[in-house]
Amino acid sequence: MSIDTTYLPADDAEAAVLPFRKEVHTGQLRIAERFANAYSGQLLYIHGMGWHYWSGTHWVEDRDGKARRRLISLLKDIRHESVDMAQKDREALLSDVKKCESSGGFVGVLELARHMKPMTVSAEHTNSHPHLFNVLNGTLNLETGALQPHNPRNMITKCAGTSVRPDAHSELFSVFLQEVLPDEQVRRYLQRVLGLAMLGTVREHMLPILTGTGGNGKSVLVDAVLAAFGDYGITVDPKLIMKTKHERHATFLADLHGARLVVTSETDEGDVIAAGTVKRLTGGDTIRANRMRENPFEFAPSHSLLYVTNHPPRVSADDRAMWRRLSVVPFDVTVEEPDVKLPEKLKAQLPAVLAWVFEGWQDYQAEGLNPPPAVQERTEAYRSESDPLAQFLSDECVTGPMVKVKAKALFETWATWGMQHGHPAMTQTEFGRRMADRFEKKRGAGGAYVYVGIGLAATEAETEGMWS
Repeated sequence: MSIDTTYLPADDAEAAVLPFRKEVHTGQLRIAERFANAYSGQLLYIHGMGWHYWSGTHWVEDRDGKARRRLISLLKDIRHESVDMAQKDREALLSDVKKCESSGGFVGVLELARHMKPMTVSAEHTNSHPHLFNVLNGTLNLETGALQPHNPRNMITKCAGTSVRPDAHSELFSVFLQEVLPDEQVRRYLQRVLGLAMLGTVREHMLPILTGTGGNGKSVLVDAVLAAFGDYGITVDPKLIMKTKHERHATFLADLHGARLVVTSETDEGDVIAAGTVKRLTGGDTIRANRMRENPFEFAPSHSLLYVTNHPPRVSADDRAMWRRLSVVPFDVTVEEPDVKLPEKLKAQLPAVLAWVFEGWQDYQAEGLNPPPAVQERTEAYRSESDPLAQFLSDECVTGPMVKVKAKALFETWATWGMQHGHPAMTQTEFGRRMADRFEKKRGAGGAYVYVGIGLAATEAETEGMWS
């Protein structure tokens, strides 16, 4: 495969100083115009995200003052240029330069330059090609499978942590996968889930949950995939998708811009999932965010969310929209003698890791996600465990056509049971609504409401004892 690796200068390239033209603007505006023309293609201001520079593979956030250093270089070159100019023109130009040689002058020039078309773009126009996945040796087109040369005009601010080599293979990685996920159907399903994460748009509206007791390899696998994804893979605070008392600042949403794989992990046992937040993050709606000291910006979500935990959070059993999103991938094998150096060894196998993920993308295109029976069964079991009413009915009640119970007595028994088992309190109205979905409710003797077809196990046992 032949790739053109002729890129624009990556770092401290000298400016192409433009000839002096006395008819153009004066003051800081003239210097800003020269700056924009000289460094267009090397520097880029992304509104809401700040200055970026072209690294040869992608646009990188300018955190160490490259834009300021380029401006210093430009001012020096302009001074040298002025030597051969007519005195009047030289004095005018040097006067403009002097106005820029201060902290305030620097800010003024860069503020003007960031609004000039050759070197400015809105955040929504960056990372906007969902089928382009940037890697160290080119830009992979997921639609065609072709590897293209890096191109600054693609406005990509991310790059994977490795090169793409479809034929790359690692025996170490393959053996590891078979050990921690011996069920081939489950293994291939997770491969398709991770392959889908290469795509820069929300397509399936899902939240896969990788779960199992500790020491089963799920974190090692996810860390290897994150390393292969490089800039495209990020981890976020697990409280992002859990109910909390305080609303988080919108800056955390800015980290999602351009990301493909977003991983959150290890919430506390008993945490309750923030269904509204999960639905927004998996729903594909436009996200509005802002970075510190930057104006807000909007972007189309490009990420796939992945949740890794030993303790799945509590989810309302009645939230059907939420359960449509959840998919539990079981890691049931405990590695008895784990190789503590395996995470480091896998970092040397990243081309094979990315090739495996890319194969998952190809499989997804051919057959969709297609969750296997083991995943469906574990997801359904999780839903049953998340329904405290179902547990209560199993523990404390009996059912049958000849039994009934007063609504008040049933609620009081539920309240006591729920407190003992650590379930959140429920109002009598809410309890009545959910019970009415399961059993007939009508007025009994004396006008009290009763549920028909259900009784309290303790009461029925006492009744049987009396008759016996």
